[in-house]
Amino acid sequence: MGKTHLTRRSRISLSVWAGLVALIGILAAASPATAKTSKFVGDAPGWITCALSEKMTFSPPITDAGGGTGASAVTGNLSACAASDSRVIHVSGKLTGSFMKSPIDCATLSATRVSSAFNITWKGGFHGSVGANTYAGPAKFAASALSSSAEEFIPDGLNEDLLLPGPFGTSVMSGSFANDSISITRSSKLQQSITAACASQKGLTTLVLVGTITTAPPPPPPPPPSAQVAVQVVDPTDAPLGGADVTITYADGQSFGQRSGADGTASFSGQQVGVAATITASLAGYQSASVQEQFTAGSNNVTVTLVPTAPPPSATVNVTVVDQSGNTVQGADVTITYSSGATAGPITTDGSGNASFSDQPVGVPATITATSSDGSSTGTASFASGFVNGANPALVSLIPPPPPPTATVSVNVTDSANGGAPIAGASVAIYFGVSSTVFATQTTDGSGYATFSGLPVGVVANIVVTTNDGRMQTQSVTSGFAAGSNPTVSIEI
Repeated sequence: MGKTHLTRRSRISLSVWAGLVALIGILAAASPATAKTSKFVGDAPGWITCALSEKMTFSPPITDAGGGTGASAVTGNLSACAASDSRVIHVSGKLTGSFMKSPIDCATLSATRVSSAFNITWKGGFHGSVGANTYAGPAKFAASALSSSAEEFIPDGLNEDLLLPGPFGTSVMSGSFANDSISITRSSKLQQSITAACASQKGLTTLVLVGTITTAPPPPPPPPPSAQVAVQVVDPTDAPLGGADVTITYADGQSFGQRSGADGTASFSGQQVGVAATITASLAGYQSASVQEQFTAGSNNVTVTLVPTAPPPSATVNVTVVDQSGNTVQGADVTITYSSGATAGPITTDGSGNASFSDQPVGVPATITATSSDGSSTGTASFASGFVNGANPALVSLIPPPPPPTATVSVNVTDSANGGAPIAGASVAIYFGVSSTVFATQTTDGSGYATFSGLPVGVVANIVVTTNDGRMQTQSVTSGFAAGSNPTVSIEI
């Protein structure tokens, strides 16, 4: 084999290259690697709004007689785009696609409500982070697929505009800037030209439209109109009633409550408009009242009048107490007793013999009892049906108690020395108990009898007989006399 011979120059060159390689290695080990910025690839986030300029081609051309039965191709540009995500910048796009057939009926200038399918390719940049990745520069956004089940065509003769919006809620968009609600509005001040073209023999072949496309959700609907309601609560004289409880109730069961102030007003805000409402006011001492209203948007004034409640029925009982002679009796105690067991009083009669009871129950059987101050006389008056509402006069006569029972007895005095002959003119005295005071004295008649009446009953009686000649005899009735007539007491001297 042949030998390779290295010249001095070759050896030097190899040494230089070896040194450079070593130096590069040292520098690589000593210096950190510089990070390279990635390019964003994928669906653009958020939503976007762009100006739209497009050309629509009808196949075959549409006329008043028909046409446009083939797919209507659409090409367009999207510019001046504003993205909701601040990381997405400098966006533009191209739209291609078609309607299943012409979306416009020449004869009526109305929509045919056909379906459509479009594709949008995007250009733009992305500056920002997604997770651990940071992007800065042009992006490769994914295309968007857009379809609509029924486009709506709205001619506006006043402004000579043709509007062809994609109705909210029926458009579907996937890919970049996808959103559940898509809106496309196309307009062109070409109505007169379109009408003329449709009427011509050649018909309308193309139509250039401008408008907007947005993938943002529609703005929320404005809040429903509401009513402010001031409810004034008054009495029958229109005087304001403060402290009344006021409620507004709707057919759906919703209810709102307020209390009226010193001026009688209860204020409500945010109330339903055009819905039947019941406004009710209540206050102690008054009958509750309600009115029906349907409020209008803005201020509403409602007046509710409360009528005082009728007082519950009650009786006033004016009692006059008299004696058996019809004279009024002062100082008598008067009591009312009801069949329920309840009582009222006692009340003492005044100088005119009157005692007054107020707030007494009505229709409850009652008995009025009056008792003299010394307790010796009583009287009653009965109200079998009870008292009536209002004034009830009553007259009570005091009846003295019946006299105690008394005894009647005859004492027969005879002379034992004269064969039991009656002694006339003898003195007969009766003492009761241990009293030394004579209760009654009688003189015997020609038959020797002395008769006593009104004597106490059941009290030991001592009968003392004294004759004209000075003879004396005592006899006791230890059990006392019985009421009424008693057997004759015979005393022989």
